[in-house]
Amino acid sequence: MIRLEGLFNKITHEINILTNEDNGYTENDAFLKMCYDSLGEMYEQNELSISHYDSVQYDMKIDAFDLINEDSINLYLTYYDSTQLRELDESFVNKQFDQLKNFINESRKGHLRRLDESQNIYQIADYIYTSFNNIKNIKMLLITNQKVQNSDMKKDYIDNVELDFEIVDLEKLNEINLFTEADKQDIYVDFEEKFDEAIPFIKGSSFTSKNKYSVDTYLVFIKGVYLAQLYDEYGYSLLEGNVRAYLKKSAKTNEGILETIKEKPDLFVSYNNGLSTVVSDLTIEDNCIKSLKNWKIVNGGQTTATLHEAYKKSYDYPRMNDVYVPVKITHIHDCLNEEEEELLISDIAKYANTQNKVNQSDLSSNEQYHIELEKISRELCIPKVIPGTELEKWFYERVKGKYNIEMTRSGNPTSFKKEFPTKNKFDKTDLAKSVMSWEQEPYTVSLGKEKNFITFNSRVKANEGLYMINHLYYSRLVALMILYKEVGRIVKEQKFGGYNANVQTYVVALLSHMSNKSLNLDVIWNKQELPEGLERIIKILAKKVLELICDTPSYNTNVAMYCRKDECWEKVRDYDYSISIPASMCIDTPINIAQNTTTTHIGNKNINIETISADEWVKISTWGKSTELLTSAERSMAYSMYKLIKKGGTPSAKQLDFAKSILKKAYKNGFGYKEGE
Repeated sequence: MIRLEGLFNKITHEINILTNEDNGYTENDAFLKMCYDSLGEMYEQNELSISHYDSVQYDMKIDAFDLINEDSINLYLTYYDSTQLRELDESFVNKQFDQLKNFINESRKGHLRRLDESQNIYQIADYIYTSFNNIKNIKMLLITNQKVQNSDMKKDYIDNVELDFEIVDLEKLNEINLFTEADKQDIYVDFEEKFDEAIPFIKGSSFTSKNKYSVDTYLVFIKGVYLAQLYDEYGYSLLEGNVRAYLKKSAKTNEGILETIKEKPDLFVSYNNGLSTVVSDLTIEDNCIKSLKNWKIVNGGQTTATLHEAYKKSYDYPRMNDVYVPVKITHIHDCLNEEEEELLISDIAKYANTQNKVNQSDLSSNEQYHIELEKISRELCIPKVIPGTELEKWFYERVKGKYNIEMTRSGNPTSFKKEFPTKNKFDKTDLAKSVMSWEQEPYTVSLGKEKNFITFNSRVKANEGLYMINHLYYSRLVALMILYKEVGRIVKEQKFGGYNANVQTYVVALLSHMSNKSLNLDVIWNKQELPEGLERIIKILAKKVLELICDTPSYNTNVAMYCRKDECWEKVRDYDYSISIPASMCIDTPINIAQNTTTTHIGNKNINIETISADEWVKISTWGKSTELLTSAERSMAYSMYKLIKKGGTPSAKQLDFAKSILKKAYKNGFGYKEGE
């Protein structure tokens, strides 16, 4: 336990900082939120909803939930104790999970539908009741800053629903490097000195780029015991280049590795994909590798950590010495700078990782769009709002955990936090949620942060070259972040309950729609706050939006699922609101943050859909009906474009794509747009 005390103290310090920043977090909530944000590499996630419910009478307890999709749910319990570090025994753990199981049972029986609908917990209790027959898997996670005794939790079932039990304790947090300072540790391995033998190799390819950097590849076979001993010595530093943490032996991949080590060690090379590694230098003599410098495993962390597990339990794995592991060593040298080298290593990791789940948001970190945003975020100061105050910046966290890394490397965490306050930090998924809300696709945002990011990033790549990534563009992105966060704060203060995240994205989308994307984001950036009077409008809209999304159709009674449908947005968008956004809060030109092009190529012309009038869309619809050359759906869409333009609205990206296809079809079949209809 001694080696974990430093980590325990660091966690306590970090949580104290978070709870003192006036963000409304309790210690438990702050700890859960911080852990959740870093567990996406290990477990599928959507959107965390903190929802405390504790019933002594019925022996039930839950702290949060994550509705992954129609057939999968994550439920969370948190045990955080800042006073002391101790070991939680098996009976304590079982008690926690039993309370969570009781919650599931009471929910599916409908006993918790008596709860107030404004409570967060009502959403998940209602979903379990209404959709239990469709649920296939419920993952129950206990997250704690204590150490848990070795506990091998077996799967369980309620009817046909599979229950998985996961424990994330201090040991696991140490493994995934969540709260460590993440400084680079140079790893030098002298095989002759350490293991009394050099490693024979087969030379693979050699490559020299136009920029003159070089890449040489070698294939070796290393004893599994050697890798286990190195992991024992260096720990997570050896896996620093790996995009995933150790997934524990319950992951199917790792179960298979352990079985092979135990039952068929001679076939390990045949069964295992091996490791992909990178080095900055190596020593070769007599066709053998004698030593490696700055050795990092970029793929194969699961294999390495599982080998270590078997090594520590050698009594269960007596033939460990018979295990050999195929290892690819990539020597990167003569790079122009450290950034170029890191990009190469990241690409190797990206293309090598195919076995276990890796978030697309993590793999997109080194795309040029995100690199450019990061550069600007480090240099652009926010306008001085209060004279005499120190200059601050917003911190775009392109790579997960980079905020902590840069803070540590600065050598002065206090000064770093003054320049980049934690409240000014945002990452790729935060960015995607604010932009896609502004683009009037709250139904996409409601799918969850990762699915939403995939859609957002695909737009970025599809429209590459249309972006002017400069200070103005970045400042408007930050303004959107402020708008999105402030709407979230206002919604939370209304105490609506379990649908805060849905109301938040729908209100931002509605503000975008009602202002025709002309809300003055530049004012928000300059003042770092919402314009006077907008908060009152948001409160009114939020109340009505909640009412509208809760009015679900009979065939889709769950609110969270209904919010994922574009029909829900159409209902919210088309409602006749008694309030509008004053012209004083807007500018003359719409702000298209996502840079979605509205131009389509028809014949030998490029036609901008924004130039097509409402009357012309009516003509297209009428022509399509008279000629029977447009389907009813296409005619309906053309007429919807007419209504939308008449109201001064802006079509969504989905509507634009459909409209483009209708124009192409009409033109091809003789409609003659702008050529003498």
